[in-house]
Amino acid sequence: MTLLLVKHPCYQLKKMYKVRTIYCDIDGCLIPLDKEEIHPKLIKYLKRINTLSEENTEFPKIGLCTGRDVQFVRTIFNNINTKITAVCENGGILYNNKSGVVLNDKIDEILLQNMQETKRKIEKYLIQKNIDYYIEPNKKTMISFRPNKKIDLIKLFNIIKQNLGGYNISLSASAVDINFMHINKYNGLKEALKIEKININSICYIGDSSSDILPIKKAGYSGVPNNALDEVKKSAKYISPHSNGKGVLDIFQNYLHIMLKP
Repeated sequence: MTLLLVKHPCYQLKKMYKVRTIYCDIDGCLIPLDKEEIHPKLIKYLKRINTLSEENTEFPKIGLCTGRDVQFVRTIFNNINTKITAVCENGGILYNNKSGVVLNDKIDEILLQNMQETKRKIEKYLIQKNIDYYIEPNKKTMISFRPNKKIDLIKLFNIIKQNLGGYNISLSASAVDINFMHINKYNGLKEALKIEKININSICYIGDSSSDILPIKKAGYSGVPNNALDEVKKSAKYISPHSNGKGVLDIFQNYLHIMLKP
């Protein structure tokens, strides 16, 4: 079935062009907590919007800002036909098709070695406390601990935060993320926007977790799905009544004044 972008009844050209770029988190936004893949229909919508942005340079592009590793992001990057720089590992890495993988210039080999030592210490402590967990693979500049039981996520966050200093520790929809103190999504987003020559006042940022709060506050426009943390909702300019992918599409409709029809 052909995908069409239909003008919303309250559509106004000037309103639509206020948002020039959309940066969206992945987990808790494009992907529900209990899934590992974006719904095929949502991928088609995102790809269609990015294709339209190539046909009309004034039409907003969609980019990614996430804690996920480059390998995971690259697949989505290509599937939705985005061309703008993606923020990976909460700002530790930038990725685009031209430059490939670009490590944050504030990270060196010594810091990476320190991160691995920290990882071993936390693992040892969690094993001693009989806390069942696993670590997300393929990440180079951060560590993401996931509890094997969803109910233990907050507990795991508090344990790690109480026993680990000197790092930026945040809570995502599915994991406890550990980054270097100077690494976060906002700083990564600023670097990506600098590469793309985009003003942050013209972007819409969509997120759901504590690591998204600063980008949401700084972006000219912002939205959160209904499953976002309460503290994140307080910072957003628009709260969708829908969760995950449906919430993301609703945010698109709210800011772009279009209706997405299959």
